[in-house]
Amino acid sequence: MSWKAEYDGNMQTAPGAYPNITLWLKEPQVVTRVRMAPKNADNGIQGGDRFQLLYWEGDWRSVGIVRADYEYVTFQNIPKGKLYWLRNLDRGQEEMPFVIDDGKQVFIYNDNINH
Repeated sequence: MSWKAEYDGNMQTAPGAYPNITLWLKEPQVVTRVRMAPKNADNGIQGGDRFQLLYWEGDWRSVGIVRADYEYVTFQNIPKGKLYWLRNLDRGQEEMPFVIDDGKQVFIYNDNINH
């Protein structure tokens, strides 16, 4: 199905104007799994990429730069209770500041900021 963009092998390709993707199989088969990925700007954590963690304290200050070995990164000596920004130095286009709330990463969106 190389003639349809969503089958080009690139995880960043979306099906365009259509809200669904149809599987065209050459012969009848039992499908036990379909793997999907959310549309993003290629800014997930990938092994081998370098990441910089910053926090806000009147200006952006760096905690440091690490290389991801797997699909996560680990930083040491992170100040608590700050606004954070994780930058992928090798790929990706979309980055958003976040806070840590009850041990979970919460991105800052207009609809969850208390005015």
